[in-house]
Amino acid sequence: MTHAPEPEKTDVGLAAIGLALPSLALPVEELARLRGEDPAKYTLGLGCLEMALCPPETGVVD
Repeated sequence: MTHAPEPEKTDVGLAAIGLALPSLALPVEELARLRGEDPAKYTLGLGCLEMALCPPETGVVD
C-alpha cells in the first residue's frame, strides 16, 4: 500500500481578538413583562438576568 505525501504545513491562526460589551442592559423580568411572558422563561430557562442592548448609534457588528 502506498501513502500520499504529507501536505506542507503552514502556520495559520489569529493575530488579535477584541471584545466590546454594550453599556446598556435590560432586566429580563422587564422584557418578559413587556412581551406578556413568564419571566422564568428567561431566568430559569436561559439562566439570564439581563440582556445587553447596543445603543442606537452602534451597530451590532461594529
